[in-house]
Amino acid sequence: MEIRDFEWDDENRGHLMRRHPDIETEEVEEVFTSDPPPYIDRKAKYGRWRALGTTNHGRYLLVIFEYKGSGIIRPITAKPMDLAEKREYRKKGR
Repeated sequence: MEIRDFEWDDENRGHLMRRHPDIETEEVEEVFTSDPPPYIDRKAKYGRWRALGTTNHGRYLLVIFEYKGSGIIRPITAKPMDLAEKREYRKKGR
């Protein structure tokens, strides 16, 4: 999945701030642009995708997002990974 751009507006920024005010939108974007790339699967509800990845400062985040096509994703929410999610991420070779 190629990621070229992110769709942010008041709704998804507000949702992120209400749920996890310590996570910045820039960190969410870093999950998709960092090396190694995130592990992405379709385990989320409503046809949404789930990404497990790290920020540039090594913070482990889980991001739920919608793929809009043409390389555009719309982040829905994000949270710090729990221990099981970190194990899964590492198991996938990240």
